[in-house]
Amino acid sequence: RLGSAAGRMIRYTHGTWGILFLARLHGSVFPKALVWTCPAVGVCLGLMYAKRHSEYADVTGSSITMTAVSAFVSILGFMVVFRSNQAWSRYWEGADLVQQARGEWISATSSLFACMSRSPEKADQVVRLEGLVVRLMSLLYAESLSCLSEGHGFELLDLEGIEQTAMDMLDDQGDNDSKLEMILHWVQRVIIDNISSGTITAPPPIVSRVFNELSAGVVKIASARKIKDIQFPFHYAQMLGISLLVYTAGVPIMSAYLFTTYWAAGASSFLNIFVLWCVNYLSVEIEQPFGTDPNDLPLQDEMRYMNETLAMLLSTHAKKPPTFSPPTNREPWAVKSCVRLASGAKKLGSLMAASDAFADN
Repeated sequence: RLGSAAGRMIRYTHGTWGILFLARLHGSVFPKALVWTCPAVGVCLGLMYAKRHSEYADVTGSSITMTAVSAFVSILGFMVVFRSNQAWSRYWEGADLVQQARGEWISATSSLFACMSRSPEKADQVVRLEGLVVRLMSLLYAESLSCLSEGHGFELLDLEGIEQTAMDMLDDQGDNDSKLEMILHWVQRVIIDNISSGTITAPPPIVSRVFNELSAGVVKIASARKIKDIQFPFHYAQMLGISLLVYTAGVPIMSAYLFTTYWAAGASSFLNIFVLWCVNYLSVEIEQPFGTDPNDLPLQDEMRYMNETLAMLLSTHAKKPPTFSPPTNREPWAVKSCVRLASGAKKLGSLMAASDAFADN
């Protein structure tokens, strides 16, 4: 385990009517928005009380006032929605890049295993090489996720058996970026050394696919670093924050001025302030998707999927592909409809469809 554990994404169900999760407060932006909304509604009701007991009890807003307020609200609403759109784009791109990197490195590991020698004389070297590669790939992905999530910890495959001096040297590198480059360099050197020793026997053009997938995964992680390192522009966030504060202070006054009843003024203040602050806070929550907050990406789950897949590639069944004997009771080209659950579904923690339905010819 590297460092302290990172958080997990909230998993929820909609229920039959789609409202089962509405009262949940863990990970919700409602409490933060209510901090601004409730005092504003109280001020609005106080102003309404003062208005009712003054000579201006029947005064309502003019069309000029409504136009000015509408213009400000339109600009503020656009700013809040724009930030929300950008935050969702960053969130989804981060999830996409992390999963693509995992897919690239799993494919690289599988391709490398397929390129190894089948000679009985090389069996011991192949076992040692496979064990080393899966551990280095687990460490590579863990360090990559740690780069994105400020050093939070992730589960690794057992590193026992790897040279301790190498691990000590890796720890001395300091920052996670240097560790990531060092591990990648180790994997590439291991591949070249075992090509020279004859443990990897596939032709060089085929082995080059492994290097392509390794580099593609690193590029995906570098692109995800862009999301972590480059924040939403300060001047935009500052302007939006000030505008929301002005709006929060102005809405109670305008509601008391424009409406003649308590419920209308209070409801107007509540809805206008509450909704805009909620949208702003949900943008703040997801525009930095790598971390330990309840709404951040489930990086721990990604690491677990990586380790489970790497462990599966080491299993005896994975190393021996299935054979096929044509059925004797029908033509070899005839197939039947079949849906079967993969035998490793429970071990991997996921449900896999083994085949689609085919129509008989």
